[in-house]
Amino acid sequence: RLMVNGQKYVFSYESALRKNENSWVTAFNFPLYGEEFVQLEWRPDSKKFFHQFSFENKILKQQKGVSPEELETFFQIWAKFIYDVIQMKDGVNKGLSFKWSIEKRSLIATKRLENLDLDATISFKNILAAGYFGRYDIAMRRGDQEPTFKIESIVRKCLEKPE
Repeated sequence: RLMVNGQKYVFSYESALRKNENSWVTAFNFPLYGEEFVQLEWRPDSKKFFHQFSFENKILKQQKGVSPEELETFFQIWAKFIYDVIQMKDGVNKGLSFKWSIEKRSLIATKRLENLDLDATISFKNILAAGYFGRYDIAMRRGDQEPTFKIESIVRKCLEKPE
């Protein structure tokens, strides 16, 4: 589910990490609507993050009160999160963008965005016998308010190829 200012959009998705290209791509399939994509990229040498997404204008047109800056920040946070995960998988634990913790069999990443008065939280939940998490959520919110942006992803099958 994608939630923007309380409006819910249900989707299925497929994603792929292109580690050698420093990118991660997700295709979202919205029922009765079609396919949209998000591509997150990073430059490890400069720690710069980039993104492309095909449905930015649709979100901004449909959701009154959604700031383009906050939407931009959401995708920047998502790219930094993917980069942190890759860094940790490679054994690098210094200079990460998020504060990481473990709570009740969940892996939680948090980041305070002081300049925007926002908190970003990413959580991996429901570890499965196959060795991967069955759900991950990404949310951005102000204080105790409902998230401005949130993605709840249920992982039905992990097709990770051995390196």
